[in-house]
Amino acid sequence: MILTGYKLKNGIIIVNKSLLEEIKTIFDLKEQGYSNKEIIKNCNNFKILKDLTDNYKLTKIKNMLKEKKYMGNEIYPKIIDEQTFYKVQKVIDEEK
Repeated sequence: MILTGYKLKNGIIIVNKSLLEEIKTIFDLKEQGYSNKEIIKNCNNFKILKDLTDNYKLTKIKNMLKEKKYMGNEIYPKIIDEQTFYKVQKVIDEEK
C-alpha cells in the first residue's frame, strides 16, 4: 500500500502534488503545537481526510506524523524535511 501523499506512476512512487500542501500543513500545524483534534478541525475539508470518520481521521493524522518515509528514502521522495519531522516528534513526545 502506498502512503498518503504519493502515487504510483510507471512503476515508480512519486509525490501526489494535489496532496502535497495538505501534508505539509498537517506537519506545520503539529510543529506549532496543535493537537491532533485541532489539526482535524483546521483541515477537515482536506482531500486526505474527506469521507473518514472522526476516529479514523485521528488515527490517520497520528500515523502520518510518525511516518519517517515522508523524509524520503530509496523508495519514497521527500515531502517533509528532517528538521520539521524531528521537531514534530519532539512535540508528540511532549504531549505524552
